[in-house]
Amino acid sequence: MGNLLKRKKNISIKTKFITSGLLLGFSILLFAMARYIYGFSNFYYKYIYSILVNTLSRCLSLIPFSVYEIILYAFLIYILVRIVNYTYLLFSKQLSLKKIIIRVTSNVLIYISAFVFLNIMTLGINSFRSNFVELTGLKVQDNSEEKLIELCDYLKVRLNELDGKIKRGEDGLLKLDYDARKEGIISMERIGEIYPSLQGFYPNPKPVVFFKTYVISIVGGRNNFYP
Repeated sequence: MGNLLKRKKNISIKTKFITSGLLLGFSILLFAMARYIYGFSNFYYKYIYSILVNTLSRCLSLIPFSVYEIILYAFLIYILVRIVNYTYLLFSKQLSLKKIIIRVTSNVLIYISAFVFLNIMTLGINSFRSNFVELTGLKVQDNSEEKLIELCDYLKVRLNELDGKIKRGEDGLLKLDYDARKEGIISMERIGEIYPSLQGFYPNPKPVVFFKTYVISIVGGRNNFYP
């Protein structure tokens, strides 16, 4: 019985190393395809990523809190629990330092490879898509550094002019008379009517538990996905 349990643990560790290698290898392959194969990123976005995002966004949009934030906190707690557990096993001499290092290494590789894979699947491939100018056919003139400075100065003046018209609460923060979340979604949907590349489902922005702000998942179009 003891040998069987030992074999299962060894298989588990071996599986983690193999899985990590496959995820990293597949991530590198996808990155290379997006980087060197023309049109692959646009194809991926249209036929794979859009379907994935629309499906997940519609489901997670029904949940009032940020699932991503909860997963992040749960993962941090899990890491702390594992550290305490390995420390106990080491000092109680139930596991040798060598075995603990092997286990920790296999776990870290899984976490890193999974993070890299998910990052490639969401942001990595999409970073090689045709840019907004190419997708919309907008005519953009070459701008000099002087014109950019002039624009920044103009925006600064306009912001200072509008600052006095902004309603603020007792805490000095911006006070809105309307639902900014709904207005944001409506605005993006209207822009999508003008620019088809921005059409799609926009999920509800989620309140962040430990910060007095909102994770605006609609900012930046549909390339960014925050559950």
